[in-house]
Amino acid sequence: MKIELPSDHPGHKDRVCKSCGEFKQASEFSVYKHAMCYGGYQALNSCKVCDSDRKLRQHLMSKYNMTLEDYEQMVLDQDNKCYLCNEEPSDVFGKLVVDHDHTTGKVRSLLCRTCNLYLSRIEKCPDYLARVVTYLST
Repeated sequence: MKIELPSDHPGHKDRVCKSCGEFKQASEFSVYKHAMCYGGYQALNSCKVCDSDRKLRQHLMSKYNMTLEDYEQMVLDQDNKCYLCNEEPSDVFGKLVVDHDHTTGKVRSLLCRTCNLYLSRIEKCPDYLARVVTYLST
């Protein structure tokens, strides 16, 4: 459900993004419900692009202890291709995902979502791969 700010809400105006410093239209800023704010809504001070970047940075650091620059370097090193299938990401997100060892937390490489799902399945069920090979050879 798309949340619209009331027309008299202070966040309904075009303004400067606090992160990138660019002047942007009000529609380029996310809005969320907030009971303590005017009209029950709050507009973010950062535009949607900068907020998305901030969330990605936060996710990479908290889950993998890596910076966005580390991730981008891995993308370059892998030529924006999955380490396993050697294909560029083709899903709606268009990004490679970080593959890591769930026991140690060590980052291994970047994979497409499909290979990451297959790998996850193989790790959870060690005989899965052997069963797939047997299935395909029948």
